[in-house]
Amino acid sequence: MQLEVDVYREWSSVIPSEGQRYLPVIHHFDLENMAFIMEFLGSCKLLNDCLIKSNTPLNEQITSGLGEFMGLIHSHTHCSALSPDAAAKYVKKYENLVLRDIQLEFVFSKCFRESERAAHLRDDQSFMAQVDQLKALYKGEDTSNLALCHGDLHAGSVMVSDEDTKVIDPEFTVYGPPGLDLGSLFSSFVLAIVYHATVGSPQSVTADIWGAMEKIWNIYVSTMIANGISSELCMAVGRQAVGFTGCEVTRTALGCAGDRVTPIEDEDLKAKAENQALKIGSALIKGWSESESGIGLLLATCSECT
Repeated sequence: MQLEVDVYREWSSVIPSEGQRYLPVIHHFDLENMAFIMEFLGSCKLLNDCLIKSNTPLNEQITSGLGEFMGLIHSHTHCSALSPDAAAKYVKKYENLVLRDIQLEFVFSKCFRESERAAHLRDDQSFMAQVDQLKALYKGEDTSNLALCHGDLHAGSVMVSDEDTKVIDPEFTVYGPPGLDLGSLFSSFVLAIVYHATVGSPQSVTADIWGAMEKIWNIYVSTMIANGISSELCMAVGRQAVGFTGCEVTRTALGCAGDRVTPIEDEDLKAKAENQALKIGSALIKGWSESESGIGLLLATCSECT
């Protein structure tokens, strides 16, 4: 809870005023009793509900807002924009080892080690080498491309209404690879595409979700570049995002993502959706490091479902 409050304060202090609207207001924090009073978001709903339960496209306010939010927090805390001492302070303050170790286990390890359906993946040395590279990235071993990240920015950590987009639950925040946030968010979009394609929703629904990912990415890149981050670093972030999307989608398909499961009751349809998600996720992990167009591989792979 202390870390959540700290990161909200950090974001508020470093990003410009136009980015403040994406942060819920923290009215009071009581450290002794570990309680805080936050802005009431009763008019909002989870972004995940919009992706899964709604047959209407995401509005421009949501897609542009998500791209801008990530672009602002990443560009204003990026190691390339800071002095070595300032970046080192971020590394230490937001090391977050306890929750980082949880992510290392449940996102990058447990599903491949324990799931029977992952046997062909763990036996593939080249595939597991890609997973190991993503683990190293998550741990912050590439010190040339780090920023203050939410750390678990799936669609259950975003609340939206017609007027607002608010980001919540940053307890997994780390000073790490910026592609982590995009990958976590895009994994929810990929799983939504798979869900709608499986249950027979109109093709326009999956196409809208696919298009929303592209819009978010474009706004993100333009925000990063406008704030002094090079296009080369942005493309590297895109490659990271492809890999981290693959890890989140794969572990969800393998049943290792807790409550984040495909909401399909029919067992045959659910198995079909999970197999499709596993196919997509593993393809993204295999190809992320060679993707030369940012999230191009992600968009191309998902287009097969739209």
